[in-house]
Amino acid sequence: MGTLMSELIEEEDEVGRFYRKLTRYATLDTELFDFLSEISRDEEGHSRILWKFDRWIQKLPEAHLYRTFGITLKNITTEDRDRSRLVMEECLNKAKTHRLDTRGMLEYVAVIEEMEWSDAFVDAINTVLLNSIKYGAKEIIPFISGIERHRSFIERFLLARGVDHGYIDRLKRIPFLWKEKVLVVDDSESTRELLTEILSENMVVRTAENGRDALNILKNDYFAVIISDIHMPVMDGIEFYHNVVKYHPSIGSRFIFFSGECDEYEAFFKSRGLPFIPKCSTVKDIVDVVCHILDRTRLLVQRDI
Repeated sequence: MGTLMSELIEEEDEVGRFYRKLTRYATLDTELFDFLSEISRDEEGHSRILWKFDRWIQKLPEAHLYRTFGITLKNITTEDRDRSRLVMEECLNKAKTHRLDTRGMLEYVAVIEEMEWSDAFVDAINTVLLNSIKYGAKEIIPFISGIERHRSFIERFLLARGVDHGYIDRLKRIPFLWKEKVLVVDDSESTRELLTEILSENMVVRTAENGRDALNILKNDYFAVIISDIHMPVMDGIEFYHNVVKYHPSIGSRFIFFSGECDEYEAFFKSRGLPFIPKCSTVKDIVDVVCHILDRTRLLVQRDI
């Protein structure tokens, strides 16, 4: 195609194929194998979204203008692409000749991700995002948010497997393209402030004091996760949940209850598969549950595209 979009699609495809090949050398480590398989599917999913978006662009009256969005192919430089290919080839050769342990594989993953997120790539994706929304193609948003979840998933896995923090810090320094939005619903100001502080590093957090106020917010905005107390004035968490799923059924799978002891609602939570976080939980427990919801949503998006 010779366009910006075709360059981005090709890059996603190449990285996806690399991760898929790398799984051949991780069969003895089930967790690592699953991780590499998942991020390979992510890359393939990103490519499919871009391909569909490119088909949409071609239907526009002046497609030749929209397809580049004012960015030339020089933004995705041949030098950067060649360097990335050499690093991937080096990694696969070392893995094939048993010169690469598990940590070494993950360090290569971090390097490849950093190279993929070059300044040119970030600039190009940002331009695609802004212009696609401008011209009415909001379908590109799942791609952008999926990329961020993909990066966050990789960072957490590298951290859990003890990869040198230098590699992780380099990934963290890459500018965010998109921050997921979280809605916190609680009548306690201190709880709202606590959750905002915990989650706002990587997410945009909005708050409401009760279910009624939260419903009004949901009329005009999209949230990847909703965290709600149970016992609140005006409209409690259970009534709020019922109202949410009545008008927005898909949000039900992205709902988390965060409250004190509430054994009386245990059957309600289990019957609907709703996560419950006690207010005495650690920061890690809270973040883990939120990230699990985001990862699950990311996989559903990739499956459905």
